[in-house]
Amino acid sequence: MGACTAEHFQVISGIVLSAGLTAWLDTPAGISRMPTAPVPSAFGVAGGLVYAVIARYPATVTLRDASGKKVYAAPVEPLTGIPTVQCGADGDYSSTQIIGIRSSSHTIP
Repeated sequence: MGACTAEHFQVISGIVLSAGLTAWLDTPAGISRMPTAPVPSAFGVAGGLVYAVIARYPATVTLRDASGKKVYAAPVEPLTGIPTVQCGADGDYSSTQIIGIRSSSHTIP
């Protein structure tokens, strides 16, 4: 999260295990296809790594098949309780080292 910024943001990512699925992000800013990065074949997954930066909630990730049919959807919950560390009030000093990791077991059956 951008802990020292006025607008906080969150980076989300996930591995799509099946080929042919696309990931879509729905937020108050609109619906957009999530970027995809290839996963090396050594990892044994047919899909790619999807990722997005979220600054507005509520947010939902939806997976669709090649015909556009929704096969999975899940809400993205904002991270809470992230401490702000060494953020200057006068605007001339900002330093933070925050790593928030929360995994989930969202798996398409």
